[in-house]
Amino acid sequence: LTLETIFTFASLATSLKDDIILTQPATHDIDEPPLFLPPSIVTFLSGACLLSLESVRMYWGALKNGIWADCFTISNKIKDLFDTHGHPYGFSMF
Repeated sequence: LTLETIFTFASLATSLKDDIILTQPATHDIDEPPLFLPPSIVTFLSGACLLSLESVRMYWGALKNGIWADCFTISNKIKDLFDTHGHPYGFSMF
């Protein structure tokens, strides 16, 4: 397992949150990650990340809270870091 695979998995899963929540019962708290992913999402993540189906389930179990809290959405965080720390050195995101 590489760091790239972890970030790819987390980024893809984050972008699929709306699709994931649509498959949950109406009583599911949308602020909490589901315990399990729907089969179509598992299959997609497996193919996209070159992981076994069981590995996808295992990584979801380990990363779901961070994914649901958008901890892997880095564009705004990176911009903030550049704005805070990069400008004194002449660095910017763009």
